[in-house]
Amino acid sequence: MIAIDDTTLINLEDITPATMTVAMFDREPHELTANTDLVFRSGYDDLDYLNFAMLTLPSGHDVTLVRHQGSPQPGTELCVRPNLGNVASAIRETCVFLNVNESSLQWIHPNIEQQITAANSVHKLNIGMSFTR
Repeated sequence: MIAIDDTTLINLEDITPATMTVAMFDREPHELTANTDLVFRSGYDDLDYLNFAMLTLPSGHDVTLVRHQGSPQPGTELCVRPNLGNVASAIRETCVFLNVNESSLQWIHPNIEQQITAANSVHKLNIGMSFTR
């Protein structure tokens, strides 16, 4: 992990590859981190100034929580590495870590939402099959 001075403004892409937005929580950073030891830092990307917190999930996947300062709507983005294989799992794992329900996601990238829907359908199908055996 990279040591970051609290007063240094950093280019987010210089310190983490987890910059691909896949979902957005309906909560502000202080609401998401109330029960954690996560700390949001000041930074910027090619769009805006922002506040961010980096998190390594128990699975080992890195995610970044981002709040763009110029965003017209409230909420905190969930970002992952572009090459992450199971994004749906990382979203669920982040929700568990933050102790928030998946219903607090106000937006999920359409491709990821399709993966989640398909995974839920397979899970329901498997449960149904176990009762018919």
